[in-house]
Amino acid sequence: MADVRNAPPWPDAAFVLALDALAPPALAELEALERRQAPVVGAVAGACEGASLAAAFAVDLLVAAPGATFGRAGEWTDLVVRRGTGIAGRKVVAYLTTTQRTIDAELARTWGIVSRVADDPVAAASALADELAARSPRAVATILRQAHRGAAADYAETPFTGHITR
Repeated sequence: MADVRNAPPWPDAAFVLALDALAPPALAELEALERRQAPVVGAVAGACEGASLAAAFAVDLLVAAPGATFGRAGEWTDLVVRRGTGIAGRKVVAYLTTTQRTIDAELARTWGIVSRVADDPVAAASALADELAARSPRAVATILRQAHRGAAADYAETPFTGHITR
């Protein structure tokens, strides 16, 4: 079973990031999470808001329970807008951040935020992380680097302003 974490230090191998228990990360920790060579599979069963929502956009794949909800970026709005736009699109991110509404896991899946919906997201994420860990590390690292190429540039080019409040 893959390593399940909710705070740094991030392991060198594939692991599962439990978003429900995530300790609020620093921006540098999210950057490090996203730039890793090994895959990170997120798992969420409840409300994915604030720092958890920002981390949801930093993981490689995300498994959610049917009852999970996504939205309400709060003080993480700036980061969610910058990161989420490249993943889910500007209209989706604008909807989530300007209305402060939440969406369910199935809608988040259709909008590209969630990779898979499963009754036990930690177990499903762990199985997925184990599957990816069994593949060629070099091939997986190359794919992840290509997938995140634009996202890493966004972090480097746009300074984090702290937060956006109403």
